[in-house]
Amino acid sequence: MKATTKKWIWIAAAALVVLVALGAVLAAASSREKAPEAMEEIEQIGEKYREEQSGGEGGEAAATVNGTPISSSLVERTYELQLAFYNVNKEKYGDVGEAPTEEAVLQSLIETEALVQEAGRRGLTADEKQVEEYFKAVDEAKQASEGSGEAEQALRAYLDGLGMDLETYREQIEKPLAKQQLSIENLAAAVQEEGTDWATFKQRVLEEAQIVYP
Repeated sequence: MKATTKKWIWIAAAALVVLVALGAVLAAASSREKAPEAMEEIEQIGEKYREEQSGGEGGEAAATVNGTPISSSLVERTYELQLAFYNVNKEKYGDVGEAPTEEAVLQSLIETEALVQEAGRRGLTADEKQVEEYFKAVDEAKQASEGSGEAEQALRAYLDGLGMDLETYREQIEKPLAKQQLSIENLAAAVQEEGTDWATFKQRVLEEAQIVYP
């Protein structure tokens, strides 16, 4: 795999956190006075990640899954984004559970990588038609969502830090990430059709994977 391709993969994985967690940062802010502060924090994390990528392919590996590395930089930036989201919600809602940890982030990334690999081995990787249908549903949901404006603002702030526009983000990051997540969904559906418990299956995949820590 070319170095430039690896670089996009690292950025894509970090941007996934924006999709699943930080899209609601502005909506969750306890006041509009807090919104610019949250936006600035998101953009600074993006800038930090871009600076790290310009010097290499994501830093030293925090772990490898069947030979595929997960960079320490990816873990650190993902953790920072999740923590920013957690802090905003805690200020607004009070008790929102335990704060994220770098160890939990790493384990989540390891599980995702192992499951994507397993989906590939079983021929369950999502195809282009499935990805396009997914985005059609996503775009319709965004139009109907009251918080979609705030979510897009948060995403734009992060992408500004990365030096990337929305069109490039969708084609080179969002679509590959959707394919990854849809592949895991395909795997889960196949496993459940076999009558196997999904949680038990995931645990077995992790136990059988060759996970190496430095």
